[in-house]
Amino acid sequence: MKVELGFDRAQILGRPLPRASRRCPLGEIARHLRQPVGEGLGGCVLIQDRSDGGRPVGLVTATDVLAVVGDLGWENQPVDSLPLTPPETIALEELDDPSTLLLIMADRQVERLLVVDPQGQPVAIVTLADAAFALAAGLVPILNQQRLSHIQLRTSAETMRSTLEALPDVVLILDARGDRLDLVPTRPALGEDGREAEVVSQTIASFVADGATSPWLTPVREALALGRPVQFEYALEVEGELLAFVANIAPMTDDTAVWVARDVTAIKASEQATQSAKADLENWVLALEQREGERSQLLAISALLRNLASVAEFEALVPAMLEPILGHGALWIGPLVELGGRSLHLTWGEGDSTWGPEDCWILTGARAGRSPEGGIPPEGDGAAPACCSGDRDTTAPRRSHCIPLCDRGQVVGVLRIEGTNDGKAHLWPSESFLELLGERLLLTFTLLYLIEERSGPRSP
Repeated sequence: MKVELGFDRAQILGRPLPRASRRCPLGEIARHLRQPVGEGLGGCVLIQDRSDGGRPVGLVTATDVLAVVGDLGWENQPVDSLPLTPPETIALEELDDPSTLLLIMADRQVERLLVVDPQGQPVAIVTLADAAFALAAGLVPILNQQRLSHIQLRTSAETMRSTLEALPDVVLILDARGDRLDLVPTRPALGEDGREAEVVSQTIASFVADGATSPWLTPVREALALGRPVQFEYALEVEGELLAFVANIAPMTDDTAVWVARDVTAIKASEQATQSAKADLENWVLALEQREGERSQLLAISALLRNLASVAEFEALVPAMLEPILGHGALWIGPLVELGGRSLHLTWGEGDSTWGPEDCWILTGARAGRSPEGGIPPEGDGAAPACCSGDRDTTAPRRSHCIPLCDRGQVVGVLRIEGTNDGKAHLWPSESFLELLGERLLLTFTLLYLIEERSGPRSP
């Protein structure tokens, strides 16, 4: 802030200047000196030679008057009785700089100067006290500003230190060569907690381990080369726990950068939990959509099955009906003792037509009088590798899935789906859908066969 130093000229020139002639009695001079205005003018009276155009011939002060008080009749003595010396003068424009004015008074060894205008006429008296007061008045704003700046700087420094000490970040000052590494005193850097101290120690060790070839210096060099902040993600194992960090590296000078690293382990865990919850929600929605779709499909299939009139229509239409829904597969029923040993073997899509009941552990176990035990194949039973009915992991690829068809608690057939689910459970038909579908297929086939048997000619 620029401060102009100088006098208030209007105030100086507006004060009446006491003047007197050589013949003025000293008593009159004393009365001038006792007036308050005289004190404001430095306690002096200007003496002029009126016979010579008012030329200044001296300045009379109270000290000068007291020098003759001891004489009788001093009040009537003229000013001429005092030793008068022409006063030192100064131009009006020289009042602009009080510091220069003080130097002039010191050099001339005077306490008062007579101020004259460009025509040489006296206009005011300036004293050493006036110059000192003007200088001090001009310096006060500067000193106040300096004091304010000092307070602000000290407060800013204290605030900055308190802020840094409260930060949960690790702050380092680095250069591109790895020669300089300064640690800023933040909360982890203070080392009050063993975990935080370990974070700082490992971070510093990562920089100094390989020196200038440390890969951790790569983002520092990148920030200095680009002239803008860059981010760097890394992980540290602290007390057996893997912590994730994100560092923001910003250039400070041409060859130094500030490294501000923050522990984002909790944030990463929250993001992963959010993504997992989102995936679960999407799977739930897909499962719900699949369930609704399977319900609609099952209703449509049931309506078609009710309209079939013969086993021949069943054998002709069922594969065409199931292929769009199940891809490719096979349906095997029988031999049914109640139906005279009648069997049924249908395939659709790219179903394996060579597959038979001896390849399925469900049917093999049923013939041996064993229960499927919820579809889990018995151990050591020698089930064919082509049959993966026991694999209930819907996320793993599999080649086939078999649903047993039961009549009064006995396994009489199997509905077999072939293919893979590519790790996506919602693309694979649900087991409940397949079980209901198998029940309807078995029931429809049995009813159609019985109807044909009853409507045909009886044997004698």
